[in-house]
Amino acid sequence: AGPVLTAFLLRRCRFDPNDLGRRGLTTFLIVGLIGVTVTSTTGTVWRVAVNMPAERLPEIWLIWWLARATGLLVVTPALLTAT
Repeated sequence: AGPVLTAFLLRRCRFDPNDLGRRGLTTFLIVGLIGVTVTSTTGTVWRVAVNMPAERLPEIWLIWWLARATGLLVVTPALLTAT
């Protein structure tokens, strides 16, 4: 759900990867972090639904979010410059 929402919001905001000025980078960061938050939330909720202790939810969510955010900030710029 997170990547689909991110792609939708980037298109809605008229994000252009070829024009990464201040507005483009800000849009990318905000929308990307929204997508990361959605992905982390749905992933951890599903883990709780399949018998993970609910008290571990904040810890697991934060780990998941940090991993996804790191990927967003490290991998995506390389992909955008390669195209």
